[in-house]
Amino acid sequence: MKGLWLLGLVCVLVSSCAPVKDDSGAIEPVERPTLSLKDAVYRYESKDLGAVTIQAGAIDLDEKAHKASLKDVTFSQEGDDAVKGKAERLIIDTESQDVVMEGAVEICQPSSGFALEGNGVTWNNGQGVLACPEGEVTVALGSGTQVTGSGFRGDLRRKSWEFVRITQGEIVPQ
Repeated sequence: MKGLWLLGLVCVLVSSCAPVKDDSGAIEPVERPTLSLKDAVYRYESKDLGAVTIQAGAIDLDEKAHKASLKDVTFSQEGDDAVKGKAERLIIDTESQDVVMEGAVEICQPSSGFALEGNGVTWNNGQGVLACPEGEVTVALGSGTQVTGSGFRGDLRRKSWEFVRITQGEIVPQ
């Protein structure tokens, strides 16, 4: 009797985990990430970025889509020009190293005095451009300049900064 009860429980569990069929009877594939981690510390190294340590509440890596999705993130880069920061969510293109940062975002580079606080920040790795196309952002540029505005685009390689609209402060040439 115990064996039949256990067998029945196993059958229920297996059937509840079976793929879902739609109205035509076809089985819908279940999309799952290649790797999921909770409360993770991840260390990444590349010749462009050097060593970067990432702490996240959750990391989902999808190798097929070349995407990594991270939640509740803090990151820090090693080296003289190290960058550190935090974001509510990051979506990383694992091929291009482009990043979309969602929610409240803070980024700083202590060696240069650069700091950014805003929502919805993007990093284009190929161009070296940090942008916050929508919403307000506050940027400290290290020369004592602090600017709040919208439509921010910062070319970190050329050290050029643009705002569509400045609501407070002004950019002082160095």
